[in-house]
Amino acid sequence: MEALTFNKIANETFNQIIEISDRKEFDYDLINDVLCIYTTHGEYVVNKHAPTEQVWLSSPMSGGHHFIWDQNLKSWISAKGQELFDLLDKEFN
Repeated sequence: MEALTFNKIANETFNQIIEISDRKEFDYDLINDVLCIYTTHGEYVVNKHAPTEQVWLSSPMSGGHHFIWDQNLKSWISAKGQELFDLLDKEFN
């Protein structure tokens, strides 16, 4: 994937996570491609890792996850087969 494509998809993903955070009334900060979300469970950190074209998630509930964009599914999928938004939906509720 080209760097511009990765950044575009990752930025769109961050915007979707921010929208979810707003609906859930979670506070968040986005600084230098690092998104911190403050929930009742603790702090989530989401960041772009451009060298590997991954989105990384640090969760207070389930630990660390590395997600790779699956072009066929149009989703971020972890090595464990988890989809990013499915995981966040489960943990944010």
